[in-house]
Amino acid sequence: MMHLLEDLLIPVLAIVMAFGLPAFIVHVYFKYERNRDRLFHESLQALINSGQQIAPDMLRGIPGYREVSARNDLRRGVLTLGLGLGIACLGYVGIGRHGDFIVGLGLCFALFGLAMSGFGIYQKSAQQTTQQQDSQV
Repeated sequence: MMHLLEDLLIPVLAIVMAFGLPAFIVHVYFKYERNRDRLFHESLQALINSGQQIAPDMLRGIPGYREVSARNDLRRGVLTLGLGLGIACLGYVGIGRHGDFIVGLGLCFALFGLAMSGFGIYQKSAQQTTQQQDSQV
């Protein structure tokens, strides 16, 4: 009986940890995100109720404020392209002839990264064209 319990304990704990630990980490992350958002909105509501004028500099001083960063699709695309090529090389060189699935997965990531890079280049050129047209007017 004791030997059977020991034999089952490791697989059961492995399954619980494999699925439970990532779920727990995601739960903790979103709990703190929700608390930060709640704190920001409560502070903002208190400022609105007091009738104060709210300037952008004042918003930055409120606890829980998050600066919105600009997306850089070119950087993300190049990183994803590198990830895909790395996975493809792992499948081809590291695993060998049995790694066809891994090579395909890596090439899928690489093509997605290439598409993101192309979009990033297009977006930057469109912004420059728009800025040039605005400066001419």
